[in-house]
Amino acid sequence: MEQIGDASGFWGKIPKSIISFGFDNEPETEKKEETLERKEAVRVVVEQMLSLVEKKYGTGANDGENPKFYHNLVHTQNAREAAQKIAELAAKHGKIFMSEVELAEIAAAGHDLEQDLGSGENERTSARMTREEMGKTGVFSNSDIEKVEKMELATTVSFEGGVMKQSATEEYLTQVIADADLSALGQPSEQYWATAQALLKEIKNTDTPSVEDQLVWAKGQIAFLSNHEFYTDEAKELFPHKEENIAFAKEQVAALEAEISQVK
Repeated sequence: MEQIGDASGFWGKIPKSIISFGFDNEPETEKKEETLERKEAVRVVVEQMLSLVEKKYGTGANDGENPKFYHNLVHTQNAREAAQKIAELAAKHGKIFMSEVELAEIAAAGHDLEQDLGSGENERTSARMTREEMGKTGVFSNSDIEKVEKMELATTVSFEGGVMKQSATEEYLTQVIADADLSALGQPSEQYWATAQALLKEIKNTDTPSVEDQLVWAKGQIAFLSNHEFYTDEAKELFPHKEENIAFAKEQVAALEAEISQVK
C-alpha cells in the first residue's frame, strides 16, 4: 500500500482560504465586538436612567428630590424586570427578536423618568429623555430609538367609561411594555396589595390614607382588576394571580367595612 507523504507539506501548499473552507473569521470577530459594545451601551443607558429616577423620586422611603410613594425606583425596577421576562419569553415564542429584549429593558427603565407633568406629557417627556440618553452612546440605530419611544408612549393611560386603558398598539413590543408596567396586577397578593397601597398613598399624598379612602380604593381595585386584560400571552403566563387578587381585594373591602361599622 502506497504511503502518503508529509501531510504538513501537503496542507502547507493549499491556500488558507481553502483550508478554512472559505470562511473568514474577521467578520465574526467584528460581530462579537459589536454585540459587546451594544450590551455595554444598554447597561450604561439603563443605569443612567435608574439613577435619574432614584435621584428625583427616591425609593419609596421619603427620599429623592420629589419623593413618590409609587412612581419611584422600586416601580421602575419592577417594570424593568417584568419587561425583561415578558420580552425574553416573547422572543422564545418567535414574536420579537432577541435584540429587542434589550430595547424593552431600556423602555421600562425610562418610561417614568418624568412624573410631574400629567398623563401624556409625562410619557412624551420620558421618551424624549430616553432618546437623548440612547443617542449619546452612538450605538443605537434610529429604528432602535423609535421602537423604545413607541414602547414608552404605550404606557400612557386614558379613561373610557370609567375604565382605564393603556395606549399599546398592534406592535407587539408596545404590548410587552404596557403589560410590564401593570405586571403587579398579576403578582402574588401580598406584592400586589403593597403596590396598590403605594399608589393610593401617592394619589392621596399621605402615608396614612383614611379608612374611608382605603375602602373606596379597595372597591375600585376590584373593578380595575375585573376589567383589566393583559395584552400578551406571556404576561398572562408569567403573572397569573389576578383572580386571586380580586378575591384578596374583596377580603380587604369586608375588613374595612367591618372596621368602619365598629367606629360608628
